Amino acid sequence: MEELIREVREATQIVKELDERVKNIEEVLSKGVQPRRIVVAGATPQEKFENFLTTPQTEHELKQWQDLCDAYTIYALLRVRRGLPVEGWLHQRFVEIVKTVTSANLPNYIPTTFSARVFELLRLQPAVHNLFEKVEMPSDTYKPAIAFSGIAVHGVSEGSAVGLSVVTAPSVEFKAKKLAAAVAVTDEVTEDSIVPIVPALQREFAWAFGDALDKVILLGDTTSTDDLLRLWDGLLKKAGNAPATPVFDAQAVREALAAMDLVNPNEMVLIVKPEDYGAMLGWAEVHTVDKYGVAATIISGELAKIYGIPVVVSPHANRPVVVLRRAFAIGWRRGVRIETDRDVLSLRDVIVASLRADFKQIVGTNVAKLALRAG
Repeated sequence: MEELIREVREATQIVKELDERVKNIEEVLSKGVQPRRIVVAGATPQEKFENFLTTPQTEHELKQWQDLCDAYTIYALLRVRRGLPVEGWLHQRFVEIVKTVTSANLPNYIPTTFSARVFELLRLQPAVHNLFEKVEMPSDTYKPAIAFSGIAVHGVSEGSAVGLSVVTAPSVEFKAKKLAAAVAVTDEVTEDSIVPIVPALQREFAWAFGDALDKVILLGDTTSTDDLLRLWDGLLKKAGNAPATPVFDAQAVREALAAMDLVNPNEMVLIVKPEDYGAMLGWAEVHTVDKYGVAATIISGELAKIYGIPVVVSPHANRPVVVLRRAFAIGWRRGVRIETDRDVLSLRDVIVASLRADFKQIVGTNVAKLALRAG
């Protein structure tokens, strides 16, 4: 029951978010864009504007601008592909926003990426990918100093020197891989129709990409013949092989924890499929969210705890796995790119959305273990 209640709340929040985006677009269309000073980095006006779009904004007015720009991007790309004009109030407001952000007149400019607002929809999902740190990648190949090892803390008396720790940056290199999805649009897009379409389209893309990321984060295998799963090695592959006669119970969870490095209940998560979660509800060691209350710290998608460790459910977790969350990170390369094409045989426009990401283990050795013991 608590899982159903959580899903209803999350669905309600997403619907509310989509309604807000439609209202944002309509408000900018009716009220216009007020001149103001905005500082955005970039060598060219186009680069400045893309940086504005892909940067998460906290100010309500700038979020409204991003929502309108997303609507205009789809509208203009589809209209231009058909050889139709884009002039109108939507185009006018977009030009005003571009000029305010870049101080340049770019009447023919059309962005090729969704704004950071689509990632807000991704974060609303109770998904596996939200369990891990996100690293912004400034290039397709990026080697950041994510974590260090060997830092020692000393007690120091007055006038004494502090012992120097020699730290080594990890040899982790993110390499952006492309995930893409396409959807057909059969009707001619107009200014009136695009306003309610784009938030709903963003929702569908967000759910599709979120599900795909969860799937490859769990089931990824670079030797797979599946074009999605071979992007990278996922948690289940890193967790090792299951015993010949596997048993999933509280003892199996304890044994998995005992075999892991850097165990801290606050940094761990147990990911299970729905059937396994149903079985866990009968275990004395399991406490559901409704038992320990909303005042407790709850991570994305958490439905229960076992030994203080959050339990998250995913349909892609075909084996239960215990994971040290901070041992892994997702590399993000820019925003969701948008392209269009025309299928002349079926008289349809096609919208293609793509993002570039990578998933890496950044610290530790035994940081993912199957919660299965030999029966």
